[in-house]
Amino acid sequence: TWCGLGAAAAAAGSCSYTASTSGLLVTVPDHRAETSQTLTVSAVRQSDNALVCTPAFASVTRSIKFTCSYGNPATGTLPMRVGGQALNAAANAAAACDATGRTLSLNFNAAGTASTTLQYADAGRLTLAASYTGSGADAGLVLSGSRSVVVAPYDFAVGGLPGGALTAGGAFAATVTARNASGVATPNFGRETPAEGASLSFVRTSPTGAGAVAGVFSGSLGAFAGGAASGANLAWTEVGAGHVSAVLASGA
Repeated sequence: TWCGLGAAAAAAGSCSYTASTSGLLVTVPDHRAETSQTLTVSAVRQSDNALVCTPAFASVTRSIKFTCSYGNPATGTLPMRVGGQALNAAANAAAACDATGRTLSLNFNAAGTASTTLQYADAGRLTLAASYTGSGADAGLVLSGSRSVVVAPYDFAVGGLPGGALTAGGAFAATVTARNASGVATPNFGRETPAEGASLSFVRTSPTGAGAVAGVFSGSLGAFAGGAASGANLAWTEVGAGHVSAVLASGA
């Protein structure tokens, strides 16, 4: 939403924002499921004598609380893991994110930045939040920040194909599984709004050369459930050899 002053702003509709004089800047890239990413947290505050940010921590170790929450889809069964710790009360890598999260000790450098690792074994858009509540010399200091992260499947695996030769133009079945980097299904894939999916094609490997015909591939997959989707009406009109290929339907 556009924010401004005067009649133009009124015509555009109202909007609001929150300005803070200190906080945690959370940085982690969008990535593929179960790949290890570098997560950085920068503790900043407004300078005492200029409108710029300066380190709130410098060359110290502080305990930072991390939580994760689901955005799209709105629920999930697996947690983000920060520094190897699952972000839920039980530190259980097979349980969902919860509001308890985990508190980790991070070493902040002279610039007020600390780094650790982040992994997520499923797919979707989540929010990673970080907070710090001071004690002792930091009593009264409260810092917080968050980052929205999109995690895509690492790859698609095509299986369930019938054994032996197929008949040209005859229907056959296949199953596509959206997987993470460990080869495990990503159960949230396809539960998004709008739902993600996979597009199929047939890649001919033989015959090749002049006169070889591509043929026509047809058929589609049903909806994904538990990270997998199947189709029973697949067909290729030609003879030869090749394989069924799956790509993200949105092209992302």
